[in-house]
Amino acid sequence: MYRTDFINYLRSKGFKTYLTKDGKTFQQEAIVNGEVSSKFSKSTFCDIGSIKDAKYLKQWVSKNIGAFRSSTGGGVPMSSVLTHYIDFLTTLSGSSSAPIVGVTATSTSRTLKSGAKNDIVKLLETNKNLILQGAPGVGKTYITRKIAVSLCEGLTEPGFNAKYPNRADLIKGYNTLVAAKRIGFITFHQSLDYEEFVEGLKPDIDKATNKGTGTFSVKPGLFKKICDEAKDKQEPYVLIIDEINRANISKVLGELITLIEPSKRSGGDDPYSVTLPYSQEEFSVPSNLFIIGTMNTADRSLGSIDYAIRRRFAFKTLISESSLVTDPTAIKYFNAIKDLINIAKDDDFETDDIMIGHSYFMGDFKNNLNNKIIPLLLEYFRDGVLVYEKVTSLDHSSVFSSKTGESKKDNLKVYLDEKAK
Repeated sequence: MYRTDFINYLRSKGFKTYLTKDGKTFQQEAIVNGEVSSKFSKSTFCDIGSIKDAKYLKQWVSKNIGAFRSSTGGGVPMSSVLTHYIDFLTTLSGSSSAPIVGVTATSTSRTLKSGAKNDIVKLLETNKNLILQGAPGVGKTYITRKIAVSLCEGLTEPGFNAKYPNRADLIKGYNTLVAAKRIGFITFHQSLDYEEFVEGLKPDIDKATNKGTGTFSVKPGLFKKICDEAKDKQEPYVLIIDEINRANISKVLGELITLIEPSKRSGGDDPYSVTLPYSQEEFSVPSNLFIIGTMNTADRSLGSIDYAIRRRFAFKTLISESSLVTDPTAIKYFNAIKDLINIAKDDDFETDDIMIGHSYFMGDFKNNLNNKIIPLLLEYFRDGVLVYEKVTSLDHSSVFSSKTGESKKDNLKVYLDEKAK
């Protein structure tokens, strides 16, 4: 990832670059990269963007340098090379305390507090399968793009900021990785099944006439396609599953529920494979495929995730953050709405599960309030997520005395206007 930049850095400092793939230094580098692959699942030490990880590698080299310097002889000691590489990363970040993994909140979107993305990326790297859960508007779907790009490119905060300074650049980079088949995206829905997601019999289409031929053949779904792409590769691949709890996950994954566990993947501690029912192929899930799902915590109509699925995923809850809202008026309404939810929420919910996301309080707030926030709150009341009686009994407000007809929207607006003063 940083190989070219590192070479240019060495040249700018007047050092003769060793990265020429010749002599004994190359033999030493190959041994070091073996440790890089084993420890960090990356191809070369130049793919490491963390100063902490680079320092670990230098310590490892110092402990093992005698063993392979005596056998290879000559060349530039890799301990010296890594000293220069740590200096390079420090220069790149402007600080010796660069984040270990992932990226922090940047100008591309104000959807996470600084450092939160680091934790999410690290959690995903460890568990392979992750679900981002939260209420509408906390940025779940958009954040998956950031995490996917960060993971695929191995970018730490300074590198990420420099390459993706705004939302348009991030989307462009994301689309490039999609086109390269490094990232896959799918939205789960109630009619999705195993045949669509993994593999199944599909009608053959004559490309010339765009009509069916009357025959069927086994065709892979998105999951099998990205697994096949990632197989025998070292770089990360990411599958994003939006609204993961809208489908019957057990029905969609079938026997592959077992295979997505980190230890059961190819390259894991206890690798498993299965024979697929249609193609009869021997199939396993590669260790370099990372799965990110999103889940709405406010919608009662969605299916729950059973324990067999839940234990195979790590969960990260994203909450609505008032600190990300800058409009003083919007902040007042944010606090008023959070107070309303605290008062009126059904006992089955926590406030953070249903608090309207901060993205609703950005941009054209007046439009969002009238056409997005209030309709969503009314839907909460209609679905029993919020309870009218709790407002009238605890808040002693007469605003909600009328619970029917067109007056409900006006009543709610009057209530919020009063509380946001």
